[in-house]
Amino acid sequence: MKNKRLFRWAIGLGLISSLFLFAGCSGQDVVETDHAKLTVAVTIPPQKAFVEAVCGDLADVIILVPPGNSPGNYEPTPQEMASFSQAAVYFTIGVPTEKANILPRAKDIEMDIVDLAEVVSNQFTDREFSPGNRDPHIWLSARRAKIMVEAIAETMIALDQENAQIYEENTERYLSQLDSADQTIQAGFEGAKKQTFIVFHPSYGYFAEDYGLEMVSLEQDGKEATAQHLQAMIDLAKKESIRVIFSQAEIDSKQPDAFAEEIGGEKVMLEPLSQDYITNLNFIGKAIAGALQ
Repeated sequence: MKNKRLFRWAIGLGLISSLFLFAGCSGQDVVETDHAKLTVAVTIPPQKAFVEAVCGDLADVIILVPPGNSPGNYEPTPQEMASFSQAAVYFTIGVPTEKANILPRAKDIEMDIVDLAEVVSNQFTDREFSPGNRDPHIWLSARRAKIMVEAIAETMIALDQENAQIYEENTERYLSQLDSADQTIQAGFEGAKKQTFIVFHPSYGYFAEDYGLEMVSLEQDGKEATAQHLQAMIDLAKKESIRVIFSQAEIDSKQPDAFAEEIGGEKVMLEPLSQDYITNLNFIGKAIAGALQ
């Protein structure tokens, strides 16, 4: 069995354990080099945005949960796993399919694994849907995204020290863009008449936490709302004059439409898994801010 190295991080101290040099890193506004690129694996599209922001043209990035699929239960195809096996490093993010469908199939693959959820939990407290049931949607917080980007940069510098300056410059540029998005979104909630917004799937808890908002969801424990919970949500919406429910394309349920009709409002679609990360985060901010007016 090949050895697999699991990175443990102490980002505040800049510590990385068990680093091995591989090759080099894919994306934007950087100088290309003539040595082989590193292949980097990620679970979801927003992570690809983070890696490409750090690496520019220095890496090829593989996504294990393609757009349009749920990271809650997607099973990578044999072809996707074959591509995955070529990766030098895999950045996990703590979504259910990693433990259920990816990591067990990766046990014989020689690669480094960086647990970005663990990195973030060293800086921020995890949310829980219920005791022991962690909310995995950390990427929808710009402030947590910054921690992940820094960890990705440290990893890539350790694997490809020759291009350290490129990684550092790309990272500083992207962190500045994340700060700008965070500030713009924060400003959008100034003067909001409400603080509570309603979603079907509870993807936006960390986003809400960043901006002092409250997210409430129809879905509970991965299931549609019971009749009792649905009525409670309808009552809440009417009491708080909430006229919007947010849903997403991966949701196969008629409840959001029925709920919108019941409250005399509308269903608004958001995309929590967009690879166009900063543009999408700004769109989410504007959509939610609009619903709170």
